[in-house]
Amino acid sequence: MDAFGTIEGRQAGFSTLTVSAGDIVKTATITVVRVTPGASGFQITGIAQDLARQLYLANTEEHTIMLAASVEATPEVYAGIPQTSGLEDDERLKSRFRGPAHLAFDQAGGRLYVSDEANHVIRVIEPGPDGRVETLAGTGQAGSQDGALDQASFNRPQGIVLDSRGALWVVDSANHTLRRIDLVNGQVETIAGMPGISGLTDGTGEDARFNLPAGIALEPELLLEKLQRERSGEPPPPITVVVADAGNGVLRRVNLNGEVTTVGATSEAAGSRDRFSLAQAVQRAVTFDFPTALGMDSLGNIYVTEPGRGQVTAILRDGTTVPVAQANTFVSPNGIVVAESGKLIITDSDRTGREIVYGAPIISRIIPPAVSTLGGTVITIMGENFAPDSLVVVAGVVIDDLHIDNTQTITFVAPFLPSGRSTLTVQNRGGLDQIPFRINSIPFNELSQGAITTVAGGSTFIGDGFRATRAILSLPRAMALDRAGNLLVADTENHRVRKIDAVSGMITTVAGTGEADFSGDGGPAIEAALNFPLGVIVDAAGNLLIADSLNTRVRKVDALTGIITTVAGGGSSLGLGVSATEVVLTHVTDLAVDRAGNLFFPDVQNDRVVRVDAVTGIITTVAGADQPGFSGDGGSAIEADLNKPERIAVDGVGNLFIADSSIIGFARWMRLAA
Repeated sequence: MDAFGTIEGRQAGFSTLTVSAGDIVKTATITVVRVTPGASGFQITGIAQDLARQLYLANTEEHTIMLAASVEATPEVYAGIPQTSGLEDDERLKSRFRGPAHLAFDQAGGRLYVSDEANHVIRVIEPGPDGRVETLAGTGQAGSQDGALDQASFNRPQGIVLDSRGALWVVDSANHTLRRIDLVNGQVETIAGMPGISGLTDGTGEDARFNLPAGIALEPELLLEKLQRERSGEPPPPITVVVADAGNGVLRRVNLNGEVTTVGATSEAAGSRDRFSLAQAVQRAVTFDFPTALGMDSLGNIYVTEPGRGQVTAILRDGTTVPVAQANTFVSPNGIVVAESGKLIITDSDRTGREIVYGAPIISRIIPPAVSTLGGTVITIMGENFAPDSLVVVAGVVIDDLHIDNTQTITFVAPFLPSGRSTLTVQNRGGLDQIPFRINSIPFNELSQGAITTVAGGSTFIGDGFRATRAILSLPRAMALDRAGNLLVADTENHRVRKIDAVSGMITTVAGTGEADFSGDGGPAIEAALNFPLGVIVDAAGNLLIADSLNTRVRKVDALTGIITTVAGGGSSLGLGVSATEVVLTHVTDLAVDRAGNLFFPDVQNDRVVRVDAVTGIITTVAGADQPGFSGDGGSAIEADLNKPERIAVDGVGNLFIADSSIIGFARWMRLAA
């Protein structure tokens, strides 16, 4: 603090400010954020980020999509021709856009989706140096037609977001509607709103009304709720989105059935899940000035851009609304992306963007270091950067009655807790920190007659619920990304499939008990036994497919229910041309899926690669003549000889690549089966 009373932050984080005057002492929490400005001279609207932390930027005025290696790097044209508008599909740098507005990135497929607003279409940019720009949906003329991709029409589409189950949600702004594109079946449907009619009305489908909606974000499952759910094997919650209803200056929640609720209008608005602070916030008459974009983090905080006010507002989990950064940080903020924990990147009218970084909590020690399972002990957490909105979880139990004394001390009374070696987590908008914590069972001599206690076990699998860098894997043999960028790992010798969260870096088991066996079909995947899983892949609908090698099956974990089933193998037929579940498979080593959802895997012992049709479920040979060898280049794939093919991949245009062993089994080469 200088002589004029101006406070300057030195390090990102949360600090306690103490002010005294005579016998009066007051304290307050000061939030210090680190602001990193991007390259100047660009007017950027939409933004997306890939797992390499590269930024994709919609330069609406220049009719281009730009790419920057980081927020500070000068961006280069990624697609489109600068200052040249049009609607032309071609290679990236030969294509033309007209006023591209918002972006969505498919982390698994590497595709970038663009709402080409003034062309009234949705475009997709394929990955790779020769990637093309294609019109995904829309005719190029303003309209509101549903149906097949090439027949559907939009009217100045803006916000877009990908969900985990193969759909792209589109805010059709000038139609005052919310649309959804089924990327698997190639269909467009109107989810909510009446085309051409504006208003502010809650309801379902056509009964709801919007007014020039702009931004959209998926409503995330809270990180700690997700950890608890995945440990118990429960299915994921239904997908919901939140829309920035710009003309009405409010936020709206929309579910899969098209039910629209003005967020927080009543105490029930948050639903039984009660996952967000928006209910409290809007009840206190929080409104916005033409909000254009929003983002949400895994703690339940919401960030809303208001270009007209030159500000970004955060609605915290407890209902408090605060500015993301101090006044005059932004000029006219537009797009927003919630990056890794504790980081936001916000586009602005005078530069590519600004990165906002909060300080993550740091736990230094816990007093006492262990408690009884009965609870009742006062626990003190010592450390740094404990924000007023911090969340504490012990052994999967959210602590409701916290006392955040200052930014360095949190106290609470331990509730009843399950015994065993566990984890204590502190999380706030800056990120999270964890520390091991022991919960002791009750000694036998203190038990009442008939009481039950744990005498062995009581801990989760090594590393689950912790950051992945602290986990123990055993012979991980395959990995795959889902659309959100979460990493699925075949933890082969642990007989599990595990997931590493893209934002928090935390690891959990999503399939397998750790026992090498076959069981569990028809039940939660976490309760099913796998045997040496060698391959994993996520299909377009978000389902997880597992090469359960020593069970000689391919198994699927349904994205909606979390239920595991066998989709190939387990039968008695030695021939193909029948349902995939009727055949006997040998060693299943790898998996691939194409855009149509067809499943491919190598039938190693029979020297071939097979396909399971996405529609019929029939299994057929696509490459290999059922005998070992090397022959057939330039001819039909099913007449070529392969030798113990083990690994395969399908590219974006449907070509199948095969890692084909030599006779002695050491050399590898790639062969293409069209």
